[in-house]
Parts: sequence; C-alpha cells; structure tokens
Amino acid sequence: MPLGAPNSAKRRQIAQRDILHKRDIPAAVTLTSVGYNIVRSGGPAFGGVILAFFGPLTAFASAAPTPKGSVLQTSPIGG
Repeated sequence: MPLGAPNSAKRRQIAQRDILHKRDIPAAVTLTSVGYNIVRSGGPAFGGVILAFFGPLTAFASAAPTPKGSVLQTSPIGG
C-alpha cells in the first residue's frame, strides 16, 4: 500500500459525507471498497505477469515511480 493511501482514503470518506445524501452513503462506501479490493488483488497479479514476461528489471522499473505519485497526492497544493 502506498504511503499516501491512508490519507487519501480518509479524505475520500469525508468528501462522501459532504457530497452525498445520507441514504446514498452505504452504497458509495461499498463501491469504494469494491474498487479498492479489486486493485489490491489485481495489482500483484499484473506485477507477476510483467515479471514473468519481461523480467525483473522491467518489473522494478515500472514499480519505481509509484511512491512519487503517493507523495504528490498528499502534498499540500500551493506550497
């Protein structure tokens, strides 16, 4: 799990409460959880396919930029 995931998940949960009607919140939480679980199971499978077909160097090179996205996602906008 990326470093920024806990922060961004919390912000999404807070935004759901502000944006949605009270009756729609359970469905939104369920959809968020389904998407999160699909990514958690599909990511390692996709990484295994990359590793099997292209080797460890390509797998590492494709995974190396991932933490930068987490840092950018949690950094404050505007400095």
